[in-house]
Amino acid sequence: MLDQLLAGVKDQAIGSLTQNGLSADQAAEAFPIATEGVASGIMGAVTGGNGDGIASMLSSVMGGGGASMTSNPIFQSILGSVAGNLTSKLGIGSSTANTAIGALLPMLLSKVGGAAAANGDTDGIGVDDLMAIAGGGGGGMLGKAAGMLGGMFGK
Repeated sequence: MLDQLLAGVKDQAIGSLTQNGLSADQAAEAFPIATEGVASGIMGAVTGGNGDGIASMLSSVMGGGGASMTSNPIFQSILGSVAGNLTSKLGIGSSTANTAIGALLPMLLSKVGGAAAANGDTDGIGVDDLMAIAGGGGGGMLGKAAGMLGGMFGK
């Protein structure tokens, strides 16, 4: 489900990437790298026991707290990982990669946060909401992690 969710903003995301230094071809190649990086970053935080940190970061982006989101260590980790992958896989300079991904990540994370919030109740985004959108009956690494964690916690 997360893959489908992020694919829904592909055209907008590619536009953002091209506005921030990538060619159209580079942007088309960078989008799946970015979405995989977001999924991996979220999965890593959740499986590493930092689901509350992800939930807090996504809540901040949903509440308009962009500055607190971008200074979040999880955000910085995802940014560094994705920018590094763009540099190594596509040969994009690190400065350009950081600028482009820095502009794209809030959009992608806002989409994830919106879906998690829509899944939740009035108490905001929680780990259970993240697991629901991560698992969502879909495949992928997050779906597998969600199933594994759900089994561990009896959900």
